[in-house]
Amino acid sequence: MVKTKLLMLTAVAGMGMLAACSADETVENNPGLEISFAPSINKVTRAADVTSDNLKTYGFNVTAMKQVAGGSETPYFSGVDYTWSSTSNVYGSIDKYYWPATDKLNFYAYAMATGAASQVTKIDYKSFTVTPDVDWNKQVDLVFASTKDKVKADGENGVVLNFRHTGAKIKVKVKNTSKTLKFDVTGWKVGFLSPTATFTFDGTATDDHTSAATGTHTLSMASWANHTGRSLGTEYVSEFTQLQIPAATTTDNHEQNLAGEMILLPQETPELTAYANATAGADVTNPYIALKMVIRNNDTDGTVVASAGGDTPVWATWPLPTTKWEPGKVYTYFVDLSGGGYYPKNQDSDPDLDPLLTEVKFVSVTVDDWNDGGTHDVKD
Repeated sequence: MVKTKLLMLTAVAGMGMLAACSADETVENNPGLEISFAPSINKVTRAADVTSDNLKTYGFNVTAMKQVAGGSETPYFSGVDYTWSSTSNVYGSIDKYYWPATDKLNFYAYAMATGAASQVTKIDYKSFTVTPDVDWNKQVDLVFASTKDKVKADGENGVVLNFRHTGAKIKVKVKNTSKTLKFDVTGWKVGFLSPTATFTFDGTATDDHTSAATGTHTLSMASWANHTGRSLGTEYVSEFTQLQIPAATTTDNHEQNLAGEMILLPQETPELTAYANATAGADVTNPYIALKMVIRNNDTDGTVVASAGGDTPVWATWPLPTTKWEPGKVYTYFVDLSGGGYYPKNQDSDPDLDPLLTEVKFVSVTVDDWNDGGTHDVKD
């Protein structure tokens, strides 16, 4: 079987710019300043993202560590919830904590949306096991901040906490460069990924948020470890009301953003090039993006070219290129629907990916020889 060249996706990475600044006022024992916070988080777009506004609902958790000789730390207070006070316009705790007279404090803080218990398990004040929900709209944005070497005087002016995203955000945009095909798209998913990993803050303070808008400050890729094995069953899905993508014109490829923004584990996605083996029914074995769609001819009847039967949509896969999904970055994948994608399972005895579309083409063309029609006299 002759198969087409792999239709690889392209991805553009951008910073998930969660610049979360937090001025915390720390105070001391009797006449001291109470330790309180006033953070802000900007430039986020997804309902489940932690923002300046919804942080007032969620609050955040802080651990303060006191520096001791030799560069080690000892707890000053641990795992304290800070909630918003509309009266004082700061985040405060039920039990009040105050600045020590001379000791230096290191602060570690995290925040996430309500309902994260099934996705985020706290190991200690700077380490978490994360398992993103398969439903994109339930996924949690876990953000983390730290600042170090703070003393009582810093509390008088406010201490900055700069939160950063721990996860990677994945988005999909489609276009159609075909003038002969049109598409009914009802969903997308990304699959064959690691479902669980551990985030451990690497110790570098997140204070410097001055360049966050240009995307120069993210958590380290090395902060993620202990990834469980990638598997076919690990898929993250977004389904939506049918989106019709018309055939291309000379001036319009009908580019569209697909609904759903995944917040997934930072990890490396090795390139998908073939099925697991040459057996019919064999699955893919590396990461992919799949679109749920019906492909139609651009005729009056909208003749079905590819589907799961009639008007029932089929999942078509596109291989992901080798990419490192880093924490705090947004990766947008551009899919040209005109390629049609590939079957998620092997269709024949060849391990190469099988395209959904079968092009109308002519491989062998011959012309018959002239036949002798006889000799005929012409009358004078």
